[in-house]
Amino acid sequence: MPDGPYASAAKRYWDAGWEPLPLPSGRKFPPPKGFTGNTAFKETLTLEHVAEWSVRQRFGNVALRMPRGVIALDVDAYLKGGKVKDGETTLRQLIEKYGPLPKTVMSTARPDSVGHLLYRTPRAGVSQDGLPPLEPETPVVLPGVLGPGIEAIQHHHRYTVAWPSTNPDADGAVYRWWLPDSEYDGIDFWESRQPADDGFIPRVDDLPELPEAWCHVARIGGKAGVVRGESVTPLGSYEIERAMQSWERGLDQDPYLANQIIDTYKADVASGHARHDSCVKALTWACKVGEAGLIDPRPVVDTLDALFASDTHDRHVPGEFLEMLAWAAANGPRDAAAYLAKWERRAAERFEDSQPVEEQIVREVERVRGPGEEETHIRADEPAAVPGQRQAPPEEAAYPGLIPEAFWARRPVFQHIRQAAHARCCSADVTLYAVLTRLSGMIDRRIVADAGQGYASLNLFVGVVGGSGDGKSTSIRASRELLVSPEREFLDSLPIGSGQALAEVFIGEKGTGEFYEKGPKKGEEKTERGQVRHNVFFSVDEGQTLIRLGEQKNSILWPSLRSAWNAEILGQTNATAELNRFIQQGSYALSLLAAFQESNATAVLGDDETGTAQRFCWLSAIDPTIPLDEVEWPGPLDVYPQLRDVTDTEGNLVVRFPDEIRSRLRTERVLRQRGELVIDHLDKHANLAKMKLSALLAMLDGGRWEVNMEDWELAEMLWKTSCELRTSLRRKEAVRKEQESKAKRLEAVQTDMAKHAAKETRTRTEERIARSMFRNVSSGKCSTLTELKRAAAGRDTRHLKVALDFAESKGWLIADDETGAVSVGDSKPA
Repeated sequence: MPDGPYASAAKRYWDAGWEPLPLPSGRKFPPPKGFTGNTAFKETLTLEHVAEWSVRQRFGNVALRMPRGVIALDVDAYLKGGKVKDGETTLRQLIEKYGPLPKTVMSTARPDSVGHLLYRTPRAGVSQDGLPPLEPETPVVLPGVLGPGIEAIQHHHRYTVAWPSTNPDADGAVYRWWLPDSEYDGIDFWESRQPADDGFIPRVDDLPELPEAWCHVARIGGKAGVVRGESVTPLGSYEIERAMQSWERGLDQDPYLANQIIDTYKADVASGHARHDSCVKALTWACKVGEAGLIDPRPVVDTLDALFASDTHDRHVPGEFLEMLAWAAANGPRDAAAYLAKWERRAAERFEDSQPVEEQIVREVERVRGPGEEETHIRADEPAAVPGQRQAPPEEAAYPGLIPEAFWARRPVFQHIRQAAHARCCSADVTLYAVLTRLSGMIDRRIVADAGQGYASLNLFVGVVGGSGDGKSTSIRASRELLVSPEREFLDSLPIGSGQALAEVFIGEKGTGEFYEKGPKKGEEKTERGQVRHNVFFSVDEGQTLIRLGEQKNSILWPSLRSAWNAEILGQTNATAELNRFIQQGSYALSLLAAFQESNATAVLGDDETGTAQRFCWLSAIDPTIPLDEVEWPGPLDVYPQLRDVTDTEGNLVVRFPDEIRSRLRTERVLRQRGELVIDHLDKHANLAKMKLSALLAMLDGGRWEVNMEDWELAEMLWKTSCELRTSLRRKEAVRKEQESKAKRLEAVQTDMAKHAAKETRTRTEERIARSMFRNVSSGKCSTLTELKRAAAGRDTRHLKVALDFAESKGWLIADDETGAVSVGDSKPA
């Protein structure tokens, strides 16, 4: 059997270090599925593959997938489709800027106009011409397009067709290997080469290395400095940073635009769009609005980098994200002016549905009271601008759920906590809430808040939204160093269990005041089960644990947590004392800090009827303000409200609130009870949550037991942050559900279409067989069912009965079931 191109050369290419793939005979496409593109990182080519293809596709062309660490520069210089590919000019410009390329082999079927120049890429290098050295074991990845007429063929991108294949675009010319006579210095390099002997195959190990300067060009995404048609050359990494730093923030910031870019990327990927294209689109958008002065694009780029890395973990291509960013940073700003004009036209009507519920309350109370009446209603969460106060950094717009800069600037104690968090390389927001939550769990149980509507517990629940390993545990450890524990027994950072266990942590053996008079325990005090502890802080690393425990059969975890937030009765009484778990109302301080993935947080937020979600303050685990430089540890806090013990004779230590706050809270409560004010389910406990936060903030500020107006404003800032994150999560969930619903509807439509198509196919098949049966009977070839079965094609046998019924219904044939005879009917097919 004669050998074709693949069978004769594939094994030789394999032995020379190449990765030969088969192509159809005389063609350049398609390669075998799963071995090229980004899937090349998933499918390992073996000698067994080559051996099998040498038999099955022996006459096919040979495609060389580049081994890892090998790059081919595809230089095109010819006329195609009425367009000139001027790769020669581009290559001269690149050589002029980055230096000559070493002499190397070239594969081509058009020696006068095109060729693939092959090089090995170094894994590590030294500094050259002021460029930083390559990191050890860092593969060099070039952008796919270096300029007009030049592409970089790599392990994950395209392949090279090689000898002895034929080129269908060059009248069937055979590919040849060519050997150069000198370096490609940009002068007559096409003439500086000679054809290799017939049958020559270069070895991968003999290829020259790509020069160091070209490696840095590749590593920063193809900083080629060449105009590509009407587009702009991709920028280098330093140029990218300078460009972004020059995009100053405008006066009118769009607080949700950055998050919208990120959400759009997620939605595109979730709906099945290509991850690469979705990320390029998002990056271009970010750079466009950055140039327009609407956002600082850097936090958005960082977020997209993390998301893209996560989405492509199964086929990660080193340098791919930087290549996309380089293109976006060059091309996105070109449309910035047009985008800014469009943005300004829509500014007045944008994002109305995302206003905090407190602002809705303000408008509703104003409507009820009417104009001219005294303003004693709830004020909006947005704090007034403070003269000289530093404005919020751009990161706040990019990430919902971040505590604003205005909050941190208010008090030295906040700056102390922030410094401590950054010293430990963890989120300042999470550390602050860890301090507040632990303080809530360790203060004396008899410290309560009163804003005119009865005593309220200061038990605090916090939900931190982020990914696994976002530093929540580090923030809790930092809060332990900041906040000294009291001498009273305090259960710190307990994992959570069942609802029964929630009460059990407070239970122990306590003395009854009676003593044994005889026996081995004579003289010892008798004990019984009862409450012996009063302070606990629960830490949950995975919110999924709470959800899973709460979903168990007969679980009372969520109802118990809802009771614990208000320090209400926990546990239950049983027939025997050993099983009693009864914790009196107001006899304990309990706090909870739980970390949630976004999906788990959304599940909790979806439970807005029972009141569980309303009891949580929500914040993001991200902190874009952590500096790269080392931060000095500031030491523990010098406030000790947690050490204040309240004796039984004192009763309760009541944290008081200003009359203005008391009046606001009463006004809202009355309006709600009258049915004149309706608020979102998730804001039913907003005022109580702010009472807890403002009281704890007052304690941190010098150990005060009275809340002032600034405490309340700061609590409103925290609550507004919580609402922003909550709104963002609910929007994402709504988008996800809508996409899921659309997918289900599309699937249903496709199923119906498939059923309809199958039915039509069956009908056409039956009619075709019926016509064939009529011809056989009318021609005298067949006169019985048995003869019709013999005359039918094998594939049609199972359709004969239905086809005969069809023919009888049309009057074409008449069948006698008793004798099996078949005759022509009164009509015939058209």
